[in-house]
Amino acid sequence: MSDEVKLAVLEQKFADFANIVNRLDDAIDKLSEVSSNVVKMLAVHEERIEQTVKTNDILFKLVEERKKENERHYEKTCERIEELEIKVEEVKKVKWMIVGMGVLVAAGSSLLGNLISNYLTPNNIPVKLERRIVVPQNGSN
Repeated sequence: MSDEVKLAVLEQKFADFANIVNRLDDAIDKLSEVSSNVVKMLAVHEERIEQTVKTNDILFKLVEERKKENERHYEKTCERIEELEIKVEEVKKVKWMIVGMGVLVAAGSSLLGNLISNYLTPNNIPVKLERRIVVPQNGSN
């Protein structure tokens, strides 16, 4: 083989090699772009994850606050119910006292009425019963 053929073969191989190098450069550029885009996406996702964590923390705090608030309202409601139950028991006591006083007043007035009746009406009234026979006269018919 002559030098010219060798040179032509080498030039062809060099051209093919340059083409391969250009393709590799393009592939590296595309991989760099993809890597850059992946980094951007990861940054966005990381930010979203941080926001989600912050939001979750806020929501958990709100839930705990509402839970404590509901417990306070529940305790106040229970106290109020107990107070009302005590008042109802007191009203029942007063009701039964009034009923008892009414019974006593009724019994007392009945007894007083009997005493006054006995006092005003003497027990030993002398009664004299006479028997009279009325005979009709004959001339008046």
